This record gives sequence, C-alpha cells and structure tokens, in this order.
Amino acid sequence: MLFLTINLWGQYSGITYFPDEGSFMLSMENSDGKGWGIHAGGGYNMFIVPNPVNTMNPNPYLDRFGINYGILKNGIVIGTGIKFNTLPNTNKDLRPEIWIKLHPLKLLTQNRNHWDVSVTYSISEKRYWGFGLAIPLQYRYSSLF
Repeated sequence: MLFLTINLWGQYSGITYFPDEGSFMLSMENSDGKGWGIHAGGGYNMFIVPNPVNTMNPNPYLDRFGINYGILKNGIVIGTGIKFNTLPNTNKDLRPEIWIKLHPLKLLTQNRNHWDVSVTYSISEKRYWGFGLAIPLQYRYSSLF
C-alpha cells in the first residue's frame, strides 16, 4: 500500500467550498514564509449503478492540484494548477485552472495571523464562485494530506 504525505511548515490553511460544482479545495498558504503554497481539491458524489436493482454507490474523487501565491499579507491569494476529471464513466481530461481568493479581514487589517472568511472565483472549463474559511496555523507543523 502506498501512502502519500506532504509535510509543510505553513502559516495558515484554507478550505473553500464551490456549491455549483459540489467540491472542496484545501490549501496550505504561505508555506515558505514568502507567500507560496499548494492546494488540492475534490468532492463526493453518489452514483446510480444500473444492475438488476439500481444501487447508489459513493464515490470520493480528486479534481484539482496546483500552487498558489498570496499578496498584501495574503489578503489576496492567486492560484493556478490543473483541474481534472476522475469521475467514473466520464472522459478523463486535464484542464488549466486559475483562481483568485479574497480574504476581506486580512485586506482591511493587513494582518494574516487571524481567522478569516474567503470568497473565491475560479476559471477553468466553467466559472465557479466559492466561499470558505482561513485558519491560522502560524509556527505550527502541519500536514496537508
């Protein structure tokens, strides 16, 4: 069995939910102390499997991975990466993705070391709005996966 673990020394972590897409994005931001970080995302779907009796099967999936960079004390975070489709019975295609995340409290106070809400706008094959939460982890050893 193979386990993938990435350990980072991050300043804060973020979670974003995209309601139209039904997926989440987790990010570790300001990992190097200079604004750089990574993000990954996925979701959870229920599929009807046509058998003699229709059954619902759960399917967690991974759908994005990339890097991000924060500016203005991480009040604005810009990310880019690959968005992909891992759902069963669909085309397995790769698409570029770019997103911008706004943390209003960090922008107003210019202090990145407190809890904040976020609004995210993502552009890939479609455009999605998301909302989330930034959680400070300053000077703590954290793990993204």
